[in-house]
Amino acid sequence: MKITWADIKDIIIINFASFIIYLICKTQRVVRYDDESVRPFYEKGENVIFALWHRRLLYLTFYHPRRFPEKKVCVIASQSRDGTRIGKTAKKLGVNFVQGSSSKGGAKALKELLRILKKGDSVAITPDGPRGPFGVVQKGVISLAKLSGRPIIPISYQVSKAIKLKTWDRFVIPIPFSRVIVKTGEPIFLSRDDEKEDSHCENIIKKGIDALEVDVDYHS
Repeated sequence: MKITWADIKDIIIINFASFIIYLICKTQRVVRYDDESVRPFYEKGENVIFALWHRRLLYLTFYHPRRFPEKKVCVIASQSRDGTRIGKTAKKLGVNFVQGSSSKGGAKALKELLRILKKGDSVAITPDGPRGPFGVVQKGVISLAKLSGRPIIPISYQVSKAIKLKTWDRFVIPIPFSRVIVKTGEPIFLSRDDEKEDSHCENIIKKGIDALEVDVDYHS
């Protein structure tokens, strides 16, 4: 197999990015984990579907493999070259990935995520990713929850000091040595026979995630 300059460039970017993300996240002081809504499922050997806004992806990619090392989690990355880099960077941090998006490869990715859930691993989805609009829940997470029967767990984190990039989602990068609180919401169940309109389900999920975005007291 011939290795091209593009391949070498990807290797450099992936290794550098994973190293920097690890350093940034490792220096964070975790004030508390408000994630008790996850434990009942994990203690019974079950899995969940995490739902988070795209802007909160960085620290949560680091959080799960270290908080729950016994349970694998998988994220979805776009089929672009950048998406592949992001997926492989996440894998170096301990998170698996599949490729696809609402615009391309969505059906294939949904099928693969269903297989992963059936195998027993958890899945993390950014309902507004990979290109937005910010805070708008797309239908993929609803389909996944209905077809799999697994609960959706809203998840987010708050950080005392962070850089917000000038991207469509104002992507959050924690500043080293900041304080972090990880938060999860109540499980959301959407059965295959659920007669609620997708728009109603989208609203429930959005409210669940948005409720975790409010400011917190890092000293409590």
